[in-house]
Amino acid sequence: MRIAFILFLSISNYLFAQNLVEKDEWVKNRFNSLSLDEKIGQLFIARAYGKDDTDHIKSIEDLIKNYYVGGLCFFQGNAETQAKLTNYYQEISKTPLFISMDAEWSLGMRLKSDGFSYPKQLCLGAIRDNSLIYEMGRDVASQLKRIGVNLNFAPVVDINSNPDNPVINERSFGDNRINVVSKSYAYMKGLQDEHVLACAKHFPGHGDTDKDSHYELPVLNHNRSRLDSIELFPFRILAEKKVDAVMVAHLQVPTLEKTNDLPSTLSSSIITDLLKDQMKYNGLIITDALEMKAVANKFPAGELEVMCYKAGVDILLLSENLPAAFLKLKQLFLNGELSITELDSKVQKILSYKFDAQLNQLNKIETSRLIKDINTYNSFSLKEKLYRNSITLVKDKKKDIPFRDLEHSFVSICIGTDKITSFQSRLIKYIEVPSFVYSEQSINLKNNPILRDADHIIISLHQLNFKSANNYGLSNDQIEFINKLSKKRKVHLVVFGSPYVIQLFPEVSSALLAYENNDIIQNITAEMMFGTDPISGTLPISLGKNYQSGYGIRRPSLFRLGYSFPESQGMNSDTLNGIIDIAQQIIESKSAPGGQILIARNNKIVFEHSFGFQKYDSLQKVTESTIYDIASLTKIVASAPCIMQLDDNNSLSIGKNLSYYFPDLKDSNKEFIKIRDALLHQAGLVSWIPYYKSTLISPDTLNIINTNFYRETPSDSFNIPVADKMYLRSDYKDTILAVIKNSKLHESKKYLYSDLIFYFIPELVRKTSHLEFETFLAKKVYRRLGLRNMNFTPLQNGIGIERIAPTEVDTYFRHQELRGYVHDMGAAMFGGISGHAGIFSNAEDIAVILQCFLNFGNYGGYEYFSNDMIKKYTRRDKELNRRALIFDMPEVAQIDNPYISNLAPKSTFGHTGFTGTCAWADPENNIVYIFLSNRTYPDSSINLLHKLRFRVKIQDLIYKSLSVI
Repeated sequence: MRIAFILFLSISNYLFAQNLVEKDEWVKNRFNSLSLDEKIGQLFIARAYGKDDTDHIKSIEDLIKNYYVGGLCFFQGNAETQAKLTNYYQEISKTPLFISMDAEWSLGMRLKSDGFSYPKQLCLGAIRDNSLIYEMGRDVASQLKRIGVNLNFAPVVDINSNPDNPVINERSFGDNRINVVSKSYAYMKGLQDEHVLACAKHFPGHGDTDKDSHYELPVLNHNRSRLDSIELFPFRILAEKKVDAVMVAHLQVPTLEKTNDLPSTLSSSIITDLLKDQMKYNGLIITDALEMKAVANKFPAGELEVMCYKAGVDILLLSENLPAAFLKLKQLFLNGELSITELDSKVQKILSYKFDAQLNQLNKIETSRLIKDINTYNSFSLKEKLYRNSITLVKDKKKDIPFRDLEHSFVSICIGTDKITSFQSRLIKYIEVPSFVYSEQSINLKNNPILRDADHIIISLHQLNFKSANNYGLSNDQIEFINKLSKKRKVHLVVFGSPYVIQLFPEVSSALLAYENNDIIQNITAEMMFGTDPISGTLPISLGKNYQSGYGIRRPSLFRLGYSFPESQGMNSDTLNGIIDIAQQIIESKSAPGGQILIARNNKIVFEHSFGFQKYDSLQKVTESTIYDIASLTKIVASAPCIMQLDDNNSLSIGKNLSYYFPDLKDSNKEFIKIRDALLHQAGLVSWIPYYKSTLISPDTLNIINTNFYRETPSDSFNIPVADKMYLRSDYKDTILAVIKNSKLHESKKYLYSDLIFYFIPELVRKTSHLEFETFLAKKVYRRLGLRNMNFTPLQNGIGIERIAPTEVDTYFRHQELRGYVHDMGAAMFGGISGHAGIFSNAEDIAVILQCFLNFGNYGGYEYFSNDMIKKYTRRDKELNRRALIFDMPEVAQIDNPYISNLAPKSTFGHTGFTGTCAWADPENNIVYIFLSNRTYPDSSINLLHKLRFRVKIQDLIYKSLSVI
């Protein structure tokens, strides 16, 4: 190991030395080829636009060919045009150009139509983990390089100690100097490690100003001790850490420059004496834009640039009249007023940094796939991670956040927008919440009794600004509404924008800061209010004495399902998107008219696709809220939760004989069947009994409904609904149980799938819990989990028929289209409520239950099952080594036509359903896979979904998406 380490160091030192030799040679050759005019040109970076504007392009050609500018700074336009223009400009320039940009939050700062945007620095300032900032810096560099940018005017290292700062505010990491410098260093390091030059700005510190230097000259009026401890602190540290460049701001700093009204960009005291000599900084020194009015209005073109040059800068950025400045400088070099030796030194430094930016190996920018390359899934994944880590809880009087009890009543109100927000829409994924948009004409809202009765009122603020003088964009009416309401009710304030605004609302019960206002952070914030992730953000700025910078209430995750990009969870989006093609094949092959597919990993839904229609008539599209008859998935989402809870609290012992709980089975061949064996499908029970045929005239031929068993209207004697206007005789459940009692048993103990034990589950639950089966589920499981779409008999439970996908056009029993009534004939004859079938649901609700199993029985802050019980029921039984209790599992040996992907671990548990469903949970990879369809429509005898193995093909892609990462 020691020898290998020494060898590694030797190779590293050799390569470093080789690079220095190559660098010295390149700089020397380039420098020696330059004329005086070309050397002067290297001092300038000119403004450029990424637009197809003939006149503008000609003006840039002129600057490159006749004034030999050393670089360009791009502003508006689009990525592809900028890349093409960069290729052209580099091609016509004798010396490779600096291509620069203000990309503080990446390309989107300037390329608003197609550039990617990361969170702004104030939001990043709330993050505890600086390694995330470093990752962002590297990715920003990757995006910049992809369109040819090699110099980024970032990070902003100003300490925003003035809340009324009109130009820095959210561009700063905050008001804590340690936090600012540590995050600035991480960002800088990320850029420079990827060979994009970083530029710390705005020296000597623009954070405590109340004027915008784009329009007028701000004054920084502090003594030297204060400047050293605050404003200059980040620059001193980054100078030591060898930041590539420093941008000097247009500021008046009387303590540092005694000449009245002399901006810092023109001050040798500030640039040469302080930055170069005292701080020993020897990197590139760049002016802020010289077209800004703070200097352009005070100094004529040419004279301004000369004064900046004399003060010690290396690069003159965006001169208002570059030709005039060039000629003025040339005149002074020729007459000896300016030293050519000093010019040579500056140019050699500039060339040296161009080598560091890899301009010695300039390649043409390929524009194919450009937009995709600068907007990658990995970038969105990192952006999401940054936002999740920034959300800051600064107040929570009653410790409500994150919300645990979903049976409380909630109301949501948004302020600052004219429509329901993404935040409110995402809240609805977790709770039934009336949502309102506030306006000053909302008299009905102000007096609405729904506010009076709500347990929690969530108010979100949008479209805020950083101007305290106008209450950050809020009206007096809005402020009064929130404050009055806060004195009477629990108000939870969520701020999408300026954090300073919470100082206006001292009475709110809780305050959550989200810093920015876009769909991604709104969705994430809504999720985190319900415990999808830990809350860990800290204040980047101080908000009065009670909320100092660095403060933030930490809260653990409640492990509820959230939503995420696949890449955030180690999966590949391109691979998963192949599932969409499979879904289309399902429709085209008429394997099913439509369906829902959901994939979750690590408690995050990473893929959700609703496809097709409820019927082949293409009238009603399948949506996320469409409800399906999930058939045998009922066993794992209804029977299993009940049995596991009852077993957990010792109300039920599955080691006992079934006859212990059902004495009528004594003296039958079922007397000594153990519940455990029946749940493992190894009790010898027959697979299925067609009870319904006994109620028909000429079954299998005429299939005529026998009116001795059915009526069109309900009565005491006929009260079991099996379909629309079809009620079974009230005593027929006993007949079915008697048929089961008298059915034959297979003699040998082997695996043989059977539904029969599950007909006893509802009564078993009632006997052991004193609650009806469906009541137990609703009270003990579904309502607490927040399941609003999962239930038996959906039509009786308020779900509109238009949301329910039909299962079949029944021509053999009920003679009607089945929609909202369970497809399984036996379950139908039990009134739609049985342990083997009967549940209707959407994919999201099933995913919640399976995720609860993967969470070892915990979800949303509650324990539903003990860890031991999860292990007991979801692990393969060792006796026959085939299944787990209730749950199906993959075959131990590989088979040619599996019903579950051969790529899934053998520990995967779940079930399939006759109507075209499956639900699988993978504890090794923490993956949930749900597929719902009505493949039985209109004819259940056709099963192309299984024959063509579509469900398995989708699952194959899930596991292939893991291997791509």
